[in-house]
Amino acid sequence: MAGPFSEFLEFAGNFRDVVVIIDGAGTLLAGSSSASELLGYDIAEHIGRNIAEYVHPDDLARASSLLATAVQRAGMTVSVDIRVRHAAGHHIPFEILPRNLLSTRGVVVLTGRDITDRQALQATSRRTDQQFQTLATAAPVAIFRLDADGQCAFMNDHWMKISEQPAADAVGFGYLKVIAPTDREVLYDVQRTRSPHGAADITVVSVSGRTRSAVARWTEIQSDDGLNEGWVGTLEDVSEHRALQARLSHQATHDPLTGLPNRIILHDHLARAVDRPPADGTGVAVVFIDHDQFKFVNDSLGHATGDNLLVAVAERLRETVRPGDVVGRFGGDEFVAVVTEATNESAGQNASARIVRALSAPFTLGASEAYICTASIGIALWSPGASAGSMLRDADSAMYRAKALGRNRVEVYTPDMQSRASERLTLEMDLRTAVHTDELIVLYQPILSTETGRTNAVEALVRWDHPTRGRLAPDTFIPIAEESGVIVALGERVLTLACREIGPYDLALNVNLSGRQVQDPHLVDMVARVLAQEHFPPERLVLEITESVLMGDAQATAVTLTKLKELGIAIAVDDFGTGYASLSYLSRFPVDCLKVDRAFVAGLGSRAGGNEEIVRAVVNLAHSLGLVATAEGVEETDQLAALQALGCENVQGFLFARPLSLDDLRQHLAVGVHQSVGFNQLVPPT
Repeated sequence: MAGPFSEFLEFAGNFRDVVVIIDGAGTLLAGSSSASELLGYDIAEHIGRNIAEYVHPDDLARASSLLATAVQRAGMTVSVDIRVRHAAGHHIPFEILPRNLLSTRGVVVLTGRDITDRQALQATSRRTDQQFQTLATAAPVAIFRLDADGQCAFMNDHWMKISEQPAADAVGFGYLKVIAPTDREVLYDVQRTRSPHGAADITVVSVSGRTRSAVARWTEIQSDDGLNEGWVGTLEDVSEHRALQARLSHQATHDPLTGLPNRIILHDHLARAVDRPPADGTGVAVVFIDHDQFKFVNDSLGHATGDNLLVAVAERLRETVRPGDVVGRFGGDEFVAVVTEATNESAGQNASARIVRALSAPFTLGASEAYICTASIGIALWSPGASAGSMLRDADSAMYRAKALGRNRVEVYTPDMQSRASERLTLEMDLRTAVHTDELIVLYQPILSTETGRTNAVEALVRWDHPTRGRLAPDTFIPIAEESGVIVALGERVLTLACREIGPYDLALNVNLSGRQVQDPHLVDMVARVLAQEHFPPERLVLEITESVLMGDAQATAVTLTKLKELGIAIAVDDFGTGYASLSYLSRFPVDCLKVDRAFVAGLGSRAGGNEEIVRAVVNLAHSLGLVATAEGVEETDQLAALQALGCENVQGFLFARPLSLDDLRQHLAVGVHQSVGFNQLVPPT
């Protein structure tokens, strides 16, 4: 039967595939030359044998079933993979396709293709799939694979943590159900444009409605011939990372106590407002706000109460700004408002008026009574060439001008304010140098006994012999020293000089302490060191603090004063009567002396006659506590007489002597007893 098929087989020999012709029983009728080449047989010698002899026993049933079907159905194209024995004895995998195409009835053409390479590739692919799935299962992110049509072919179990949807439900397009609609277009674009790789931020809305931020990353899968076979990628939940970034960004640009923008964001907002060309003549104004009494609140009621006040002030300031304006905390008790669309000075004034109204309502500070807050406010207006830094500097200068003029007022910047601010800065730098040189000197005001007229103590008063400005009074530089912190070094310098100069005299030495010094944790050690260094007896030293300092952080102040008392030092309360200290409050502190403020002493005597009962109350309070009373600012003899009558033990003032240099003090002491009315008994000098 080879003759009828010779033409067909000659044509089939041009192909690599095996071609054989069999009858319905499986008998080999003819074969192509390629069959001999692939299987190692001479096909002509095997004509008439049944092909079952060459099929692997395990594949014979499938091959027979396929052949029987092919005999009955013309044009069938179903194939089967079977193993065919080679002449050498091993089996080769073939894809067999029977076709009933010949005109001869009951004859079937079998084509076979060696699929050894394909099966090896499939095995490799299966191993790769297993490795991929193993990796995907252990991965801390969702891993997906899309087919060429963009459908989800695989999703690992981590998907459940993001979407609350089982990974199996994501196969197909199901995973898109939990992608926010606004982000689905990104995924569609991947399919439309065949993006080879990329990343996109998307929002996942879980089954329960929880919103999560995620980052999708993908890479295209290509066949050897460059065809798209899909994409593989990851979906990472970055919600916590984004939330942390947001918190860190907020912390970097906002004040942690009040939540207001800090100076970084204030400067940035102001810089953008200044850089934007003004439209219709509008510009920007900076309003600098400083709390007038914040230090008193901190000193008298404690830092926790001070913080509560700052939070309350911030909340009110936040309510005063218009949309587009910004108010923030610049530092300490200073706040800044940036007012945009400011046409003239009135814009800043209007903003300041809103701020003043907001702060005028009483604040309730814990269990304390209502507290009224006032502020010193400076305004700087935009002008061509102004920068954010210059406007903040100018508004600060205007604010300091408001403070210098009595506080609780609004000042608009003028160019001369900058020169004052520069002068103040220069003075501060000079002062930092002065505390280490001989420029600081100490004068002494005598304190006399009302009973004997003898000088029994002196109060040390610092002066500054500036090399170019001459002698400066304390009110010129002490506030600067307080604000800058130089007061600590200045105080040590004054104490050292005073102990050194008064040491040889049988006098008590009164030295003032500021609130900043009392808060200094090294104060007690410093005082002890100076006393030892100058060999000054501690029982002759009296440290004076004001009533407001006494009422500051009560617990810490009491501890500090107690440690000073343990050194043998006496404590006096200066300017008593101007604050709010009560009998019960004073009893908590180791105080030795009350000094009656000069304002009350000025009301004594025949020409004034107004404050006798107040002074009497202070003197009686001192005596009831076992303390000594000293009156300041005595300038007239009838004031002295009144104080003697009220039982005040000590006096000081211009009636007896102005602050004296050490040489002048020696002459004063040589007199022995002051020659004035009331001191009519002379006592020889010691």
